[in-house]
Amino acid sequence: MYRYFCVFVLFTSQFWSFFAYQIPSPKLELLEQGFRVSIPDVAGVENVAFNIKLNQPFKRFEEGQYSERVLAPTNNRWAYENQRNLQDDDVVYLWINVQHNKMVYRTTSNPIFVKSIRSNVIPPKGQNTSETNKQGKEEVTDDNEEKKSNENTSDTNNTNENPNIDLKKEEERNTNTPNPDIEIKNKNDNCLPSITTYGKRQACKDQLIFEDSFDGVKLNSQLWKQEVRIAQDVLDYEFTLYDTNVRIKDGQVEIIPILWNNDKPGTNIQHGRLNLGDRCTGYKNSELECKRVAHGIAATVLPPVISARMNTRQSFSFMYGRVEIRAKLPQGDWLLPLLLLEPLENFYGHDNYQSGQIRIAFARGNENLMSRNDDVIDGRRLYGGGIVTPNTLFREKTLRSTYRDVHFGEEFHNYTMIWNKQNFKFFIDGEEYGVVEGNFAETYAKDLGYSSAWKSGDSMAPFDKEFYITIGLAAGGHIDFPEGCISYYRPKPWENLSPSGALKFWEDRDNWKPTWKNSKLLVDYVRVYAIYKAGITEVVYVIEINDICSTIMDYLSKPQDNMWSARQQNITLNNHDRVSVTLMIVHNDSIYLNTENFRIENSKPKKVITSNIKKNSIEDFIPECVTAHTNNQNCRKPQTTSTTAIVNCIDDLIFEENFDNTDEVNLSRWSYDIYNKNSDNRSVEFVLFDNSKKNCFVSDGCLNIVPTVTEKIQLYKCLHRCTSNFRDACYINTEIINVFYPAINSSQINTKNFFTFKYGRIDIRAKLPIGDWLLPYIMLKPAYPYEDENSQIRIAFARGNQNLLDDCKSGIDGKHLYAGIVYWKNQKRTENFMEFLGENHFGENFHNYSISWTTESISMSVDGKQYGIINEGLEYFTGEVYISIGLSAGGWEEYRKSEELIWGREDSRANYHFWNKRDEWIPSWKDNGSMKIDYVRVYAI
Repeated sequence: MYRYFCVFVLFTSQFWSFFAYQIPSPKLELLEQGFRVSIPDVAGVENVAFNIKLNQPFKRFEEGQYSERVLAPTNNRWAYENQRNLQDDDVVYLWINVQHNKMVYRTTSNPIFVKSIRSNVIPPKGQNTSETNKQGKEEVTDDNEEKKSNENTSDTNNTNENPNIDLKKEEERNTNTPNPDIEIKNKNDNCLPSITTYGKRQACKDQLIFEDSFDGVKLNSQLWKQEVRIAQDVLDYEFTLYDTNVRIKDGQVEIIPILWNNDKPGTNIQHGRLNLGDRCTGYKNSELECKRVAHGIAATVLPPVISARMNTRQSFSFMYGRVEIRAKLPQGDWLLPLLLLEPLENFYGHDNYQSGQIRIAFARGNENLMSRNDDVIDGRRLYGGGIVTPNTLFREKTLRSTYRDVHFGEEFHNYTMIWNKQNFKFFIDGEEYGVVEGNFAETYAKDLGYSSAWKSGDSMAPFDKEFYITIGLAAGGHIDFPEGCISYYRPKPWENLSPSGALKFWEDRDNWKPTWKNSKLLVDYVRVYAIYKAGITEVVYVIEINDICSTIMDYLSKPQDNMWSARQQNITLNNHDRVSVTLMIVHNDSIYLNTENFRIENSKPKKVITSNIKKNSIEDFIPECVTAHTNNQNCRKPQTTSTTAIVNCIDDLIFEENFDNTDEVNLSRWSYDIYNKNSDNRSVEFVLFDNSKKNCFVSDGCLNIVPTVTEKIQLYKCLHRCTSNFRDACYINTEIINVFYPAINSSQINTKNFFTFKYGRIDIRAKLPIGDWLLPYIMLKPAYPYEDENSQIRIAFARGNQNLLDDCKSGIDGKHLYAGIVYWKNQKRTENFMEFLGENHFGENFHNYSISWTTESISMSVDGKQYGIINEGLEYFTGEVYISIGLSAGGWEEYRKSEELIWGREDSRANYHFWNKRDEWIPSWKDNGSMKIDYVRVYAI
């Protein structure tokens, strides 16, 4: 018989193709009286509705300033005409509704800038530029006039529709300059579809859709528009005036920040007037962005710094793709490079990043900047991510970072971002350092108040529209430099959101201006590539045994080892059993169904029937009996929530790890912590966590974490792969007096990047370590930065010592099991633990350790026996948590009450004293001091 069985499916990139009607990009034409909007006619289109607004984006699919349904095409186009004359500075926003073969399609168009059409006028109907004029003479245009006439339309679909285009001349044009009339296709016809669109056009896989290498003598004005405005368009604005300060030098963009009036003697930003006039490009709040009068009060001053910012808003935008920027970031206190993608339409709203902002890369210019929690946040830490709020703590949820020993401005780096329908991925010099998953509406919208808007979009909303490229250099500002941060022992001179922030920043210039020795931002090139269609994105298995209504469903959102596999344990199959496996696949937004029927004969499955059916919705796929099962009274709504797992009913198994696949930790479910805990600012322990296979491996169906003793304690080491935000945890310099390499090497793994949850029951079967001064960690930690990352929910904790007393002569050795919470209140560690006394050391055998965490309490049990419940301190755990499993040794906090310490309490040389007496404690390490984990399971509650 089978104790468990596994089903899987393996696919190649040449899987099913998907074809569907797509609304083509509209053409805008200027008439002698008014304008015309149209799309080409194709078979199956029954009617088309146009909705248009001038100079005001649509917030959703709503009625426009001008709306009309067209019931029949004219001259093979569905067209709407309006007699209003458009001005050069008008921007046309529109969305289109098409009924095609009884199906209704809707899409928004990119904004059309009337100025970019160059305002040539199309003659009245029936008159062509090649026809004779009123004097009977043929109208003649020169090449320039012809070129202008060709630019009179923004149609990006029908590339052959304008007969006046000289293709040879177009090929000779600067390839960096996008032409709205011509879609340049690859020379070969083997165009694999991509998910990338640019200007609503479909791109081919790996197609280079944008490139600027800045090889000319000046900035390409057909690609880039320099912003001229005062930065005050968002809540977290910078203390900067953006002006035409971009230079091209040696094939690179160069942006150099300067002080107001070049900081000439007597300069006072508290008095004066600034009016950018017609040059101003501010469009969100022109009064604030274009004019400034300083009256001598702190709240209204002239911008302290003049810099530059440029964008492709009027020339190039895209949705989904790979962006590569080779750049050298600025160095200097309070400088911030801007390598951004910004929303073209602000479809979901204008305020507080409702429509999102994508930061391809940024690193603060400061050489040494520490947060109030002593985290490194200066130019050695690189960030990338999506911005959906100006809120400092909340926005960190959607940012990822990596740390290096030197400032990122020391040399050029390649900053890459891949933006697809599921997530963002961020790379530095080809090395991935972070992933930001989608589903923003489900995860964040409710907390931010954007729920209704984002839910109208795709799973990546608000990042499911076209964005344009922005490059610039800012100084100071609110939010991006956290409150309480310290630069070289000097606190940040202004408070975020304070009206006098810019003035306080300016008054401190004698401290920060000398640091601007390499303050320029240099950009070598910008490239955007199309990326391949997502292919299979979801797989669901439904399994029925002996025609019993299926209660076994397995939802998969990602493959493992190129296989979408569903593994069912604790199910016994016998000979003659009938097994029906139904497989649903979501592939390129279409749903496919496949059912295989098997009979178990001679302990082997034998296929009986195969059927392949295409379905249009998930409702078509799920059996009625399953729907009834999930809706009946047996399915109770749980308190448990998770942004990474499907949670339907109480007692659902939402996470399981059995450590039985390979001899290594499954890195698609677990990440390693890599840092020096001997430098932990709150809980010093004598261990270095790393990912060595000597310290962490899978064997005989168990995770094994085995500590090893450091051979040479006076050793310099810098951790390039460090995962801690605390600088000293990544940097061990033994040249400093009383600084030693940690006495123990060990491992700690977590599910932070793969599985998080809030409320639930977690069961872990484990064998704890036996050995003096060993500390097992089986715990839950807050997943989000706004909660203290040092807070913990301890699932099981027992010291490795076999005999140990505290200073009150009470036992605190391995017979004493603890579980509960640890948190910091007013900078002081607070514990709330429950204790269970066992007959033997808890490392002698495997035990099942369990906690149940609800909105009201946390209860703990061992081997099914509850031994405690706590309900105080739960307010420190308000968000999702991740699982953390590790093995440490020694330290201050966990042994602070012991009367038998072999090192001094809070002694700077404690780690050395501990290591120096290793001959006393190494013999006590049973089975090399290893900890074994059999399984980890999390259930909804």
